Amino acid sequence: MAEAVKFPIVLNQTFIEATRDTGYRSTAAAVAELVDNAIQAKAKKVRIFVRDHAGGEGGVAEVAVLDDGTGMDSVTLRRALQFGGSMRFGDRTGLGRFGMGLPNASVSQARHVEVFTWRAPNVCIASHLDVDDIAAGQVAEIPTVRRSSLPKWAQEYRGFSGTLVIWSKCDRLDNRRISTVVRKLHEPLGRVFRHFLWRGVKVWVNGEPVTAIDPLFLHPSTTLKGAVPFGEPLTFEVRIPGRPGKTSVVTVRFSELPVAQWHDLPVEDKRKYRIVNGAGLSILRANREVDYGWWFFGAKRRENYDSWWRGELSFDPDLDELFAITHSKQGINPTLEVREILTPDLEAVARQLNSRVQAAFAAVKHSGPQPQPSTPAPAPEPERPAPSSRQTEARPAGNGKPAPGRRPERGNEPEERPEYTVSVERLEGEEFFEARVAGGRWCLVLKSDHAFYRQVYEPLRGPAGNSLRRHLERLLLAHAKAEAEKPKARRSGPGALRVSWGNQLADLLEGEA
Repeated sequence: MAEAVKFPIVLNQTFIEATRDTGYRSTAAAVAELVDNAIQAKAKKVRIFVRDHAGGEGGVAEVAVLDDGTGMDSVTLRRALQFGGSMRFGDRTGLGRFGMGLPNASVSQARHVEVFTWRAPNVCIASHLDVDDIAAGQVAEIPTVRRSSLPKWAQEYRGFSGTLVIWSKCDRLDNRRISTVVRKLHEPLGRVFRHFLWRGVKVWVNGEPVTAIDPLFLHPSTTLKGAVPFGEPLTFEVRIPGRPGKTSVVTVRFSELPVAQWHDLPVEDKRKYRIVNGAGLSILRANREVDYGWWFFGAKRRENYDSWWRGELSFDPDLDELFAITHSKQGINPTLEVREILTPDLEAVARQLNSRVQAAFAAVKHSGPQPQPSTPAPAPEPERPAPSSRQTEARPAGNGKPAPGRRPERGNEPEERPEYTVSVERLEGEEFFEARVAGGRWCLVLKSDHAFYRQVYEPLRGPAGNSLRRHLERLLLAHAKAEAEKPKARRSGPGALRVSWGNQLADLLEGEA
């Protein structure tokens, strides 16, 4: 006898709650999905509103995104609210292709999302999703589209066509205060969509324009001047998965920050402009940033000096499978194939740039205080051969067709202590600090996103906490020295290591006295 009970592929009541946890790193990352949709719909103006019911300061009641794009008809609107129901599913010509952005981003932050859209003046339609209705089993499909009017507060911003998405019952925003949410939207949106902002797309958050942020400091609009390109961009011709004989180009470019010009900027400015802890590679998919991290540098470990150069890698959506782009466009997980193509050249460049930065700091140290230059000052050259202008071959990805590329020649600034240096980095792994030896000198590296740094060490910055902060540094450095100089103590158990640690700490403290 056949079972009478039906087993749908998706159980709506539990799926809607579970999908809320699929993960967006921040409210800004979720809002970025709606900006993606607006840009894909050819919008030139995107307005983001963070509101309470009265339109003033206080707890957030609504987050809204209004654009002047092409708008949607009734069928497209209902599909846009479906999970995986986009009309552009599989389309690799723009920012989206997964059909998850609007509903997934919305329910990750709020329990209700309302969408208004229009393709001509005075003809507005709307539909919605409500987490509570779906979880209670009261709704099994996208509600029927209805004729509607825009909220009064939004009417003055409407264009000839466009879309307005409103999140309400916001229970999962990063912050509750309007001013905090607004502040935390500006920087990530300015960096993620910088290429679109430079091309004329305008984005506002509560009336304030979002400014493009260039992590390479090369664009003419950047506030700090002086960074210079490092060599010519590298290009790699890579096969497109599933399309025999077809290839796509990956482009990587680098910049050097001017050590002589910026090294003595106030620490607050270095943090403000992301010079501190800025080491890494910006990953762009279709000119939209999807990740930023220490990618494709092989055995080269990230050091403080690496904050003084930057990289940017660009690829087209045709290569999504090789970079394993997530549907939320929040990261990559590159395959072995693409890592083998890119890593040898990018690791070589990273080592070259690190050497140049170290030479620049050495030159600054030996030359003494310098007046602030009025023109860009490139980092001093290390004693090594000049860059070759010879064209080199990038490694092809299985198609036997190497692409031409030009290979350039082969820390935030550490805080100086009499016997060691201290810096802060986004360390990989679970350890909350590392200690390294460079040039015969110890360097203590604290993990920037660990509770020890945020809650213990960072609050001690400033004259009042200097003494205690130095003692904490010596405590950690003594542990590192004990591990390095007493390897047998490590193997003998924690007791032996503690004895060696104590001896090292006593030496450091007595030396200070």
